[in-house]
Amino acid sequence: MMRAMENRVTIGRRRFLQAGVSSLAATHSLRAYCSEIPRKAELEQSVICVYLKGGLSQVDSFDPKPNSKYRIFKPISTAIPGISFSELLPNLAKNAERFSLLRSVTHSHTNHVIAEYCMRSGRQDAGAETPSFGAVLAHQNGWKIPPVYTAIPSTRSDAGFLGSTCSAFNLLEADIFRKKTEAITDQVSHDRKLLARLGNKLSQKGLLSSTLQQRNEAYRRAWSILESDEMQSIVDLSNEPNKLRQTYGTTDEGDYLLLARRLAERGTRFVFVELTGWDMHTNIESNIKKKLPPVDQAIAALINDLRDRGLDKKIAVLVNTEFGRTPFIVPQRAGRDHCTGAMSLLIAGGGTESGRVIGKTDQEGGTVKERPITPEDLAQTLYKLMGIDVNESDLLPDGRRLLTEGAVIEELFL
Repeated sequence: MMRAMENRVTIGRRRFLQAGVSSLAATHSLRAYCSEIPRKAELEQSVICVYLKGGLSQVDSFDPKPNSKYRIFKPISTAIPGISFSELLPNLAKNAERFSLLRSVTHSHTNHVIAEYCMRSGRQDAGAETPSFGAVLAHQNGWKIPPVYTAIPSTRSDAGFLGSTCSAFNLLEADIFRKKTEAITDQVSHDRKLLARLGNKLSQKGLLSSTLQQRNEAYRRAWSILESDEMQSIVDLSNEPNKLRQTYGTTDEGDYLLLARRLAERGTRFVFVELTGWDMHTNIESNIKKKLPPVDQAIAALINDLRDRGLDKKIAVLVNTEFGRTPFIVPQRAGRDHCTGAMSLLIAGGGTESGRVIGKTDQEGGTVKERPITPEDLAQTLYKLMGIDVNESDLLPDGRRLLTEGAVIEELFL
């Protein structure tokens, strides 16, 4: 990963505009536009989703099995009596009473792409046309600055039938927030006026197709972010005390989660932090030993930072992944394969209770034995946190249903 934010995220204008077009104007349907004006009064609740792309090993993190013959790391005690985590999670273990664990999430998709669609939308029948949680929020809230749905550093388009104007704004996809000089500002202003004149002429002649209209809109949004003093301020981590930055960790993971907090507290409804490299089919011991400690530090710091600022009721934190890993280790590769039978997710804040450990797996950690939780259950719970009525008849275009199955995980609210 790059060290993106020593003082300020820097992204070049041309590359940013290209990224903006690809992320905002790939759809070909005008009805898929996110509304400029929110359909309803803006809700306060936000979610920071830390997505461990590839599949986090539950038995090497939140659900260690001390008697398993495949155990790699020793379990350590947590702040919750009788509950253990992997030794690679000392910071989260110490703060376990400040979040809850879902140890029994399960589905049937072993393919990465399909499993990701599933876990990012909360539907087991999900595909490329299924909008993610963040895209639904973008659809409901319309366009604003900071963007309603933002990805750090970036992620794929996941708005499905809502159209790519509801996809995440990829904050660090390119070099976008270079400190503005007068020359850059003048050039941006000139380009905007030129494009506006061209668009007006084409529109008057009836030559501006829906695709070009969306591309024009993409440029407008891209420029508005580039010129935004508020966005410049948000991504400038030099405003944060050095002691706090050290608490998050001087790593990409630390910077990403600190930036996520800054976005959420300024109004971004869904911040998606995508951390790659968790598909550990080979050498899992050495790989996870490198990957997990900075995540442990950064997530614990985020949870505590939100509490210290009184933001924990307003901002929820979800640690998500597409599936777990097999309890057994493949000898030839010294790795763990995909396991859909059980995975562990973390959830904190947003009005949920903390210190809860929901669900139980078997003695090896690969099969749910108590309280299975489906992706639909997770989705029902997240939409409750975000104030979205999944049964609202006009929530999605063409009368489509957001969810038809699942139930809120009530143990998080009792």
